[in-house]
Amino acid sequence: MKNQEKKLKYERYITIMIGFILSLMLFGVIYLLAIIQRIIGTVDLVPKEYISHFIAFLPGELWSDMILLYLFPLISFGIFYLILPYTTLFLIKFHKLIYLSRKRFQYGVVRMGQRRKPFFLFRRSLIVTLFSFSIAALIIEAGFGHLFRENMMVDSALNEAEAIFLATFFIIPFVLLLFLPIWFLEDSGIVICRQYVGQQRTPVIEGTHAPYLNVLQGYAGISTLIILIIYVNATFAESGFGPAILTPIILIFLPFLITGLLVLALFFYERFNPHLIERIQPTIKKLKLPEIIIPTSDEMRKA
Repeated sequence: MKNQEKKLKYERYITIMIGFILSLMLFGVIYLLAIIQRIIGTVDLVPKEYISHFIAFLPGELWSDMILLYLFPLISFGIFYLILPYTTLFLIKFHKLIYLSRKRFQYGVVRMGQRRKPFFLFRRSLIVTLFSFSIAALIIEAGFGHLFRENMMVDSALNEAEAIFLATFFIIPFVLLLFLPIWFLEDSGIVICRQYVGQQRTPVIEGTHAPYLNVLQGYAGISTLIILIIYVNATFAESGFGPAILTPIILIFLPFLITGLLVLALFFYERFNPHLIERIQPTIKKLKLPEIIIPTSDEMRKA
């Protein structure tokens, strides 16, 4: 029984560990291509700046940048931990403003289970990387590509695509700091319950995280699709189907490949989740949120 519980406890990390391995492989491929390029000497397989600098304004070479990029999301988790009660209270208060015109609803707390399916954490990490990718594209379009890509040429679609590639790595910790409070609002079980007395409408129970998460997810998905269509088409044409064709190919798979950067932050988030729930209990008591008991499927069948 204990072995089964232990297996269920750690199976949630399988997919993000796969992402971690893929992200290491991405760094390894960049370094391997640089070695091959050095041996051959005539074919540009990867920009030299990727090895000597990687992200332009970070100190050190590829490997020092790599260590920092894995640690930055963990720092974001630490900041989130410190400001947790305040962000939870703010999001609930702001949610009340969103639903100010809707009078027939009640805030409450539902009991949440502890089990996560394997793809749950992968889905969360993928949303962060997709959103980071879309924000990176906006930053590069605004003319800040030189901060991330050395020897940046604005009129080059390949250079801009490379800058987006590099900027996405750096932006992830900041985007994670945006998503962590929303995820926690979901995990805390704080919901609104709406009943339409006398109306031919079904009652609605919705998490207070839903308006925030739905907007961010929708933006991340649509904007990423548009960016890929624009840049992949432009970079394929500019590459002439030579070695530079690797840039648009990597760009397509980038959000999937770098989910592994979040592995440490997500591990600590999951590990300390029960303690995080305890930290907001005073906030829940202050708001006087009642417990809402939702019957299980078995209970409804028996009824």
